[in-house]
Amino acid sequence: PLTARERSALRFAEGDLYDALDDHPRAIAAWTRGNELLQRRFEPSSLRSLVDGMRRTYSSAAFHSLPRSRVDGRPLVFIVGFPRAGAGLLDAVLSAHPDVYAGGRGTELQRVADRLPVLLGATYPECVTRLDWAVPDRLADQVLDPIRRGSTTATHLTLCRPLDLTHLGLIAQLFPGARVIMVRRDARDACLAAFRYPFHTPEHAFSTRIDHLAAAWGEYERLARHWRDALPLEMIE
Repeated sequence: PLTARERSALRFAEGDLYDALDDHPRAIAAWTRGNELLQRRFEPSSLRSLVDGMRRTYSSAAFHSLPRSRVDGRPLVFIVGFPRAGAGLLDAVLSAHPDVYAGGRGTELQRVADRLPVLLGATYPECVTRLDWAVPDRLADQVLDPIRRGSTTATHLTLCRPLDLTHLGLIAQLFPGARVIMVRRDARDACLAAFRYPFHTPEHAFSTRIDHLAAAWGEYERLARHWRDALPLEMIE
């Protein structure tokens, strides 16, 4: 009497075992079945629309008219990229330094982005144009407070949540002076690594099908190129 999630976990484990035996066709078949059992829905057109909205709202010309917070973002380092591209490993390496505090993979920024449409009465990201100049300070503090409580001595604070790549425009608004490390990996390696990993969050729904992974990779690459050209953030790849 196993649940679908438990059967899925067994299929992923089966795929890993076949992969270790170099039986790649059976490994792919097992991972495919594991992903099917997760029953995640993904519409490539929805992600494409989101990326189009980000590019319009946060164009290089439009950004300078948007309200920004007065919070000092210089201690912050956001580590972003495609899922399973190595962001977590890089965060672990950096946090070994005594001046670096790993703020974890908190979802505070995502929660802020989710609340903005309700707060401002428009869809995200277009709603950010309606922000009052006083609001970004409060939003920035909501994201930072849990991290500040964790460390009072570190000079650098990392926030590692790969798909915050989507929110670099909002990050530039809330945390002037923040830096970004964009982790990159060969597309085939990153997509295969994501396909064979059992994600359980809706934002990773694209990982359950190879064609959806390819579509998502293309859109996130398109967005990353835009951020590099449009935002006044220091980015390291």
